[in-house]
Amino acid sequence: MINKELESTNEENLARYIVQQLGITYEELQETSYTLEEHESKSGLVYSRYIRFDETSSKEVLDKIIGLQNNDIDINLPDEPDEDYYDPNEDRSHLLMSDEIDIPLKIMPQIAEEERCKRDEGK
Repeated sequence: MINKELESTNEENLARYIVQQLGITYEELQETSYTLEEHESKSGLVYSRYIRFDETSSKEVLDKIIGLQNNDIDINLPDEPDEDYYDPNEDRSHLLMSDEIDIPLKIMPQIAEEERCKRDEGK
């Protein structure tokens, strides 16, 4: 369930990013049907991305999108992180053994006390 919620949140964030670039509202985007496509080299290097709107999309909404040609428009999207991308804010505690999880709680008071002593000695 968490994965579905995360996927839903990511899709909504992407949609909000798209509407900022297209100059339409989130609600108007919901009146369209589109796919994200990529311009890429023969070797798979992605040069740019674009949106292709389906013919069933609201004509009123499509008419508001400046630069739309043949239901396509180039768009700047943030790159997706590589599989080996490291996010320093990501919780990685699941990678620790159960007895390792408590280590920071055990050593932090000791480190804090040592720092207080050093500070007090310097006064």
